Amino acid sequence: MANVEKFSDLKFKSFCGGISSRVAYGDYELSIVRHGMSYGHQEGLYEIGVFKNRGDGLNNMVEIAGVTEKGDTVKGFLTEKDVTKIMETMVKITGTDGVQLKGD
Repeated sequence: MANVEKFSDLKFKSFCGGISSRVAYGDYELSIVRHGMSYGHQEGLYEIGVFKNRGDGLNNMVEIAGVTEKGDTVKGFLTEKDVTKIMETMVKITGTDGVQLKGD
């Protein structure tokens, strides 16, 4: 598993007819996707979601101030630059470097 700091560091895999990448930040996981159902896919843009480890091996989608909007757990219509800014924000919020998850 390698540290990732910006969009160009991400490794994507096939997912739902598109692509997906996941990065861990401590107990949080940032999911970056682009597929037929993601917000912005028609423009070639990305959607992110944030998950938090519940402590039982499962993750819940969560809002996280500065990353998602209040009342929402995903954010779409993001450029590569926008995703990099979100990755930087995740480091600041969690105090941990991003680590590409195995399989991604």
